[in-house]
Amino acid sequence: MIVPTSAGTFAITSIELRFEQAGGLQTGGRITVPQGSKDIKAIADITCNGGGLLQARWEVDGQILEFVTQQIPAGMGMVSIETHATPGLPTYEIGRHRVELKIINPSPGFNEPIIYYYASPGIKIPSIELITPEDNTSNHLGLCPSDQPRFSWQRMKVVCTYRFELFRCLETGLKDTKRIEHQGQINALTSSGYYTLNAYDMEKLITGIPYTWHVEAYQGRRLVASSPYRTVYFSPPPKEAGRIIFEYLGIAKFTTGKGGLLETAVSGVSHMVKSPSQLGTEFDIGPGETIIIKTGIKNDTNMDKRQIYVQFLVDGVVQDQSYISHLFIGQVAQVEGEYPIDKDDVRSHILELRASKGQGEDAQILASLNANLSNTEPFGNGGEDKKR
Repeated sequence: MIVPTSAGTFAITSIELRFEQAGGLQTGGRITVPQGSKDIKAIADITCNGGGLLQARWEVDGQILEFVTQQIPAGMGMVSIETHATPGLPTYEIGRHRVELKIINPSPGFNEPIIYYYASPGIKIPSIELITPEDNTSNHLGLCPSDQPRFSWQRMKVVCTYRFELFRCLETGLKDTKRIEHQGQINALTSSGYYTLNAYDMEKLITGIPYTWHVEAYQGRRLVASSPYRTVYFSPPPKEAGRIIFEYLGIAKFTTGKGGLLETAVSGVSHMVKSPSQLGTEFDIGPGETIIIKTGIKNDTNMDKRQIYVQFLVDGVVQDQSYISHLFIGQVAQVEGEYPIDKDDVRSHILELRASKGQGEDAQILASLNANLSNTEPFGNGGEDKKR
C-alpha cells in the first residue's frame, strides 16, 4: 500500500510486515510454530519521506507487546523495526494470533497491515514447580529493598538457564494460558532457582493490583520446561518505625611519644558509658593528651540504612569522620574518632557525635549525642576567651 506525500515532511508511505525464524529464515506473513517456541520474530519494513521521531507499538491479538521509539534521519527512505527476543511473540496459547505494528506518530494515511502466526500443539514439556510466593491473593509482598521480595522455583536436574517473567494481569486469578498484558513487565535470566527483585524492578510495579509470574527453562535457545502461572500482589513499603541511636560511648586517652606515635594509654583513664544520655555524660581529659572516641551506632528501625556518615565534633568543629556503607536492621557498627588536645589547652570542651544520611546541605541528621570533656579548667571560666 503506497500513499504519495511531499518530500521533506516526515510521513510514512508504506509498511510491509513479515516473520523471521532462527537463522534468518524469512517466512512472509503466515507461519506455523510449535507451542512454546521462541524462535520467531516479526519485522516491519517501513518506507517514509523526510525524517523525524517514529513512535509505534507492537500488538498481538490487540494486546500491547512492546513500544517502539526511534529517530529516523531525513533521507533514510526505509527502516526495519523488529520485535525483541524479550518478551517475544507469545506462543504459549494454541491457535491463530494476529500481529500488527500500530503507528502512533506520524499518523499514517492508511490502515496498518496485519500478519498471522499459528501456534500448534507441540510435544508436552516438563513443568517447573514454583515454590514461593504462593498463589495467594491475600499474601501481599512488600515493596521494600530490605524485604528483598524473592521468587523461587524447583531447579531442573539438568543445567538450564531460567527466564523469570512478571506481568501485570488483566484480571484477578489468571492461570496458565490466559492472556496477560506485557506493559510494565520484568524479565530476567538466571542460572539459579530464584530471582530477587531489585530497587529498579520495584520502581516499575504498582501496589494493590494483580501481577502474574512465570518461569521457563532453556538449554541454549531450546525451551525444555515451563511453569504454571501464579498471581501475586504487592503492598507499599511499611512506614519507618524506630530510630538510629548511639548504643555506647567511650574514650581512651593516650600521650604522644617520640616521633609523634601514641604511647600506652594513660593508666586508669579509659572509660565506657553504656546507653549514654543526651545530658550528663562527662569524661576527664588533660592537656597534651590524644583521645580516641569510640561509639556504637545502632539501627533500631525496621529498615536497612545506607551511606551513613558519623562526625566527631568538638566545640562545633568537625575533628574526625567515619563512614558506614550499610547498616542492617538491629546491627551495631563500631566507629572511632581521634581528637588531639594541645599541651597548653586547659579548657573543657563540648563533644558532639552526629550521624547523618548524606553530606552537605542535603544531609539528613539521624542521631546526635553530646558529652562533656572536662579539663583542668571548668566550663564557664573564661576558657573560650583564653583560646582566642
